[in-house]
Amino acid sequence: MSDLRVEDLHFSYKSWDVLKGISFSVTDSRLAVLLGASGSGKTTILKCIAQLLRYDTGRIYIGEEEITGKSPQELNVGYVPQGQILFSNMSVARNIEFGMAVKGVPREERTRKVKEIADLLGVSMFLERKPRELSGGQKQRVAIARALAIQPHLLLLDEPLASVDAFSKEALALEIKRVQQETGTTTVYVTHDQTEARLVADQVVILSHGKIVQDEPLETAVSNPSSIEAAILMGIPNSIPVKQLKEEILAKYKPKTGVIIPFDEIRLEPNRSEEDSELRILGKIVKVTQDIYQNPILVLQTDSLTTKPIRLKIRLRKQKNFMEAKTLEEINAYLPHNKIRIL
Repeated sequence: MSDLRVEDLHFSYKSWDVLKGISFSVTDSRLAVLLGASGSGKTTILKCIAQLLRYDTGRIYIGEEEITGKSPQELNVGYVPQGQILFSNMSVARNIEFGMAVKGVPREERTRKVKEIADLLGVSMFLERKPRELSGGQKQRVAIARALAIQPHLLLLDEPLASVDAFSKEALALEIKRVQQETGTTTVYVTHDQTEARLVADQVVILSHGKIVQDEPLETAVSNPSSIEAAILMGIPNSIPVKQLKEEILAKYKPKTGVIIPFDEIRLEPNRSEEDSELRILGKIVKVTQDIYQNPILVLQTDSLTTKPIRLKIRLRKQKNFMEAKTLEEINAYLPHNKIRIL
């Protein structure tokens, strides 16, 4: 397997600067997620790495070899585009062995490798079926099996769960992570979904409008976002951009990009007055639910912080007044000033 290095990548289409100086690296055997909204440049980066697009400037290395200008056929890269693109007239077994056949791998070795990789991806019982007989999740497993069968230096996955039903997404994401770890294949995984990113990533490269806004290990991206935009893209609750905040909040905390109200630091105390060391949030409870540990979660609608009403999540871990709060139409919530994350 090999490291990946992307240096100062620029790509434009007509008058649109799609990529604006993209630089990042992925260490051998790690899985990096390119995370961003639609149009942020994720798929374009993947296609540039696969040499399916000719970029304006920049360099890309797999290991120590610069691959800029090479044809896709010259690379030992497994690429799974969005939509899988399996060969409909071929069986699952023939789909998996296709890349090996193109590379001239002997039939006996191909047969052995098909069985091995089909077992790894859990599709060995479908080897004689055609793609039309498979579910979305099964097709995706076959597409990944085909990409891995050539033992690539690098695996590129473009929105691999896009065609998978919601019920199966988490299981398949964890399956992809397991297979990636077992094979040790350096992988770049494109998604717009922060839940997927949290399930599979060793490293998260967060993109916005053709630029990288944060490139960190997953734990750092979650615990220490570089900006409110990065926090929102990572799905961190109660992330409020500067443009939504009231003037008095801006004056008090002086954020550059926004603030995060930690949902497990807020306390509900209906019958008390505000102290200088705390921020008081007045709001209306609009929803009560639970997290996976059965801690109560309240959704509070408030305009105490913003020019228009927003909804804040509050986790009531170890708080005794949950039953009372559940029945209140309006409630006072308090948060120490030093707990507010200012970005």
